[in-house]
Amino acid sequence: MEIVKGSIAIMGSGETSPALVSVHRKFVEMLDNQVNAFLIDTPFGFQENADVLVDKLQLFFKKSVQIEIKLASLRNARRLASGGATVAILDVNESGMAETAAATQSIKPYTVDITDADAVAEVFADIETHLGPVDRVANAAAIMPCGRLLEEDPKLTTRVMAINYGGLVNVATAALPKMVERGRGDFVSFSSMTGIVPGLLMGAYASSKAAVQFYTEILYHENRHSGLRF
Repeated sequence: MEIVKGSIAIMGSGETSPALVSVHRKFVEMLDNQVNAFLIDTPFGFQENADVLVDKLQLFFKKSVQIEIKLASLRNARRLASGGATVAILDVNESGMAETAAATQSIKPYTVDITDADAVAEVFADIETHLGPVDRVANAAAIMPCGRLLEEDPKLTTRVMAINYGGLVNVATAALPKMVERGRGDFVSFSSMTGIVPGLLMGAYASSKAAVQFYTEILYHENRHSGLRF
């Protein structure tokens, strides 16, 4: 699906907080209501109720922002595979990956804890050896608990950061050196508007996404002449 100038990408259910709805309305006004809106189904793309959540989000934006949003799915792994690409998918959700990979032999699932830097490095080494050079990386691993920060178990708060931000760091350091060496490829980081506009009751998630944004921005500047797209 081609995304052109005048497009808004809605990334996940966090975009439905009241503060962010007003932001989206402002964007639509700035574009004179001539806008293409896309829902990227992260971080819930592999959940069993993903389709239900997509329907609810599309209805929400139709009523709250008066825009129709199309789906640009994480489950497009199948579409990439059908187009001839070999797709490696990494997750702890074995059943979800198995369902995604069932339709074609071109999708290769890797069960890995994204917070384990050594395990992530081993996976990417295996991918490079057995599947070939990595051309595109999409970082979508995330969890999003909701609640007041002082009422949240600090172990959960730090786990959010370990997955949402630490996982990105682990993938970047495992995948990017060879991509930079080859001088080509795409490195996609999924952040959120909550990384810019703090979302109440989503403190841990918002903090992790702010870290994702800063990290990716710095990655871009440090490698802006590498031939990669960030």
